Amino acid sequence: GRGILEHRAMGLPALLAGTASEGNLPKMDVIRNLANLLAGAEPTPLPLETLSRLANVVSYTFAYENENRLLIALWKDGFATEEIEPGIPLTLTLPNSLAMFNISDVSDLSIIGYDVLHNFQQSMDAHVDGNSIVIPGLQVRDYPLVLLLSRK
Repeated sequence: GRGILEHRAMGLPALLAGTASEGNLPKMDVIRNLANLLAGAEPTPLPLETLSRLANVVSYTFAYENENRLLIALWKDGFATEEIEPGIPLTLTLPNSLAMFNISDVSDLSIIGYDVLHNFQQSMDAHVDGNSIVIPGLQVRDYPLVLLLSRK
């Protein structure tokens, strides 16, 4: 999952070999989930600020052409483990982002968090700080958490 996002963030195709015939293994869920989320999204570098005890957070941003939608992927860099971990809390700030969505309040914004490994999604809370959108309480693990922000 991390490799797919890194390649797409560089504007490169994410080519996969030897996975199509392996049935419904967990990695196929990750590939399918990321393919659905990234369909139509283009890499768009945007400033992000993170507040966490993690020093090694990787993040990439993508936008959808002609739409007020933004995709943010983030994870803890380093070796991935097979153990289930609760994640490390992180607060994400998108500086000066209200104008990007042409909104004045986060009630006009939908934020959905996607766990691409375990195949579930959840609405995320956010608040405004000046002109910035702040998303607190994210649990960051060693695999991608993907946030989809869109204007309602």
